[in-house]
Amino acid sequence: MIFYPPKPTLITITQALFSELELDPRFIAELKYNGDRLILYKDNNFDFWSRHGAPLRKYQPSAQLIDHLNSLNLFSGSWVFDGELLHFKTKAIKHRVVLFDLYVWKGKRIDQLPFSERRKRLEDVFTGSNFEDVILAPQWLSGWREVFDTETEREEIEGLVMKRLDAKVTFGRSSSPVVSYMFKVRKPGKSKSWRY
Repeated sequence: MIFYPPKPTLITITQALFSELELDPRFIAELKYNGDRLILYKDNNFDFWSRHGAPLRKYQPSAQLIDHLNSLNLFSGSWVFDGELLHFKTKAIKHRVVLFDLYVWKGKRIDQLPFSERRKRLEDVFTGSNFEDVILAPQWLSGWREVFDTETEREEIEGLVMKRLDAKVTFGRSSSPVVSYMFKVRKPGKSKSWRY
């Protein structure tokens, strides 16, 4: 089964909506990494796919990355994760996977559970694991502007994604849809001027 995962609605950090979302207890903020969107399938092996429904640029994971993925709390059945692969867009970081959502858990689709419930199951997958190349995306309930200003100084951080905790996933049939239960703010590109 191919999953075309949703894309967040792009906003700017100066919009009133950014501050409104931070005051809304239904939302959290996660770091948005500067990587390639990754749909990670796990059955007998791990398969790395893009959000476009194709193998991720013929990516060949390192043996260490596969070992660390296999060290996660993955029980019987198939699994489908959503995340980012940091490899092609980051000069100093290679073979790093950041996971931020879970759609199939122990062979069962859970995409119609609220994000908060899927996140709890994803956190369970990481219990007892601490690897530099397999990361659970960190979250914040408040202090988003400070997090943004601090974290986006790092090469691998693109911005923040704000997610509604009670949201269920909306998948596309042939491409990734833009949804209104996730919002993204990002730092400027090198060729763009930007004012706060």
